[in-house]
Amino acid sequence: MDETENPVVNANVSESFKLFMKGTELWSKFLDSNNVEDLDTGVINLIKSIGLLPDGDERTPGRLDCLCSCYFARYELLGTLEDLNKAIDYATRAYNLTAEGDSDLLVRLKNAYMMHQCRFEHQEDIDDLNKSISYSTQALTLIPEDRSEFSDVLIDLSGMLLVRSRRLGNNEDLNKSMDCYTQACTLTPTGHPNLPDRLSKLSTTYFDRYTNLGNMEDLNKSIEYEMQAYSITPEGDPDLAERLGGLYEQVGEMDDLNQAIEYHERAYEATPDQHPDITLILHYLGICYQKKFQLLSEQDCLNKALDYFRQGTFSAGYPVSRLEAALDWARLCAESGVSNQLHGYQAAIELIPEVIWPLKLPLPQLRPVNLS
Repeated sequence: MDETENPVVNANVSESFKLFMKGTELWSKFLDSNNVEDLDTGVINLIKSIGLLPDGDERTPGRLDCLCSCYFARYELLGTLEDLNKAIDYATRAYNLTAEGDSDLLVRLKNAYMMHQCRFEHQEDIDDLNKSISYSTQALTLIPEDRSEFSDVLIDLSGMLLVRSRRLGNNEDLNKSMDCYTQACTLTPTGHPNLPDRLSKLSTTYFDRYTNLGNMEDLNKSIEYEMQAYSITPEGDPDLAERLGGLYEQVGEMDDLNQAIEYHERAYEATPDQHPDITLILHYLGICYQKKFQLLSEQDCLNKALDYFRQGTFSAGYPVSRLEAALDWARLCAESGVSNQLHGYQAAIELIPEVIWPLKLPLPQLRPVNLS
């Protein structure tokens, strides 16, 4: 007898549908209330609804998707790893039951790779990372390049390849990560809010390869992309100072400090005097010239280092950054025998109240300081 004509099967399918509707209703209720009891009851109904479907039923993968979402929501709410494990199990089962060409295949591949990526971040099991890379690679083949979704998945894949290259010391993964970030940057239109971050990540891959192989061309590329990221980061963006710091880290150990100084002076020229990050730029320039003075013992380098530290001290930036510049100004005066070291210490003393009384400052201005 055909299953569609079997009254028992029909009754089960009908009951399964009722349980499924009840489960999804409770899932929707949970999304509004955040009441975990609604979620747990919904899960029970969904599990029962799947159990009543005949083997191979085309509705099974979709209901497994729902269970995956429920368990992942429970994991996000309670932080229980067992819930994440179950979400991964249901995501994997849904994917395995999905035929090539099915319109839901992409969603299930994305669910699978994101779940494994999440578990890797908690347990650092390389098997999760490998599976996440495999699923995201497959997902890319199903997305047209002109869709923004393609770049999003490409960025995720790039990041995972970079992590694996660092974990295993695999330059092949690093090169693939670099290629993916390059493609993502190429596909991201000028003015897109994600472009600075993508350029910065591309810079990181070149810096990693420079660290591994010592090729100065990779270092130059890394600086170039970090500079591009910095130059298009909007004023007030919390990543602005971090990108400048990343740029300094990349050039700070170069033998030829002239190139480092060139990049920082370009950043200085592009930054308004009243921008809060101007202090960081002036401070970094002072550090560069201080290093150059230590190498060459040229009085002009010493004078410029002191001048940049002084400008940083009296600039419009964050009080803590200004204090750091003042302390470096005073220290360099003392180390080099320059008589006006007291000006640096006096400025530092005057800035201390602004640093140790944080309730006087807006929260975004609070930063750690090393007073040693």
